[in-house]
Amino acid sequence: MIGIVFLLLGAFGAAVMALIIVMFFDATRGGADRVASEREREARQWLPPFARGAELVYWASRRARGAVRRALEGEPGASTPRTIITALHDGATRAMLPRVRARDRARPVACPREGQGTIGVTGIEALALAEHLREDLSASELAAVQRRSREIAALLAKGDPAAVVPPCALQSGDCMCIAYPTRPLNCRPLHAAATADRLGLDGGVPGGRVPLWLRHAETVAAGVEQGLRSALEQAGLDGRIYELHSALACALERPDGSRRFMAGENPFAAARPLRA
Repeated sequence: MIGIVFLLLGAFGAAVMALIIVMFFDATRGGADRVASEREREARQWLPPFARGAELVYWASRRARGAVRRALEGEPGASTPRTIITALHDGATRAMLPRVRARDRARPVACPREGQGTIGVTGIEALALAEHLREDLSASELAAVQRRSREIAALLAKGDPAAVVPPCALQSGDCMCIAYPTRPLNCRPLHAAATADRLGLDGGVPGGRVPLWLRHAETVAAGVEQGLRSALEQAGLDGRIYELHSALACALERPDGSRRFMAGENPFAAARPLRA
């Protein structure tokens, strides 16, 4: 009799354990489904309408403002700049190449050998770049980027049209950006156009005019920059556009720059503004 009781208790315990395991996997699957659903929703938000010109700028600006406001909810901290820029840059790149699969959008594209000229960045972009470089480079490599950034910033500040300005401080010997995942927003249109050309997506317009995808990508970038600046300024944060190298040099000099920025301080007093 006692043996039968123990047998029944064992069976009951096994059934309970099986139920717990099923509930655990259901909950886990449900959590994964929710994450996938959220990612899909975010992806759909960055699919642009059939619009161009001012309409496309307005659409991209609205998307950027919404993304920044969501990131600033709660208690923003030192990680917030990286969070904002990752979301915005991923969304902007998706909007620049809406017909391209994620793996093709993520495939690195080289910059022109002479660089991309004067690049404008927000301070928050420079901070995200600096964080990426600190994680990815050795101390000596980081110091070299910082030194080159200062040198190029000084050359550009002189405004001498005859001066030979070296390629971007983030450009490696093979013309690839060493901070490609966090590269500036204003670098992305050229990369998007190169990706579209590689994939054969209606790459050009007859008559030597600006290629179709470059024009589309530049319009998206203009709207995203507009929305980012607007949202930052409404939150009492710095939304100015700085020359890339001068801003990056400032961000690399201050390991606590992200925290100070989110506290309303200005780590970019020594950087050269391009647009107020």
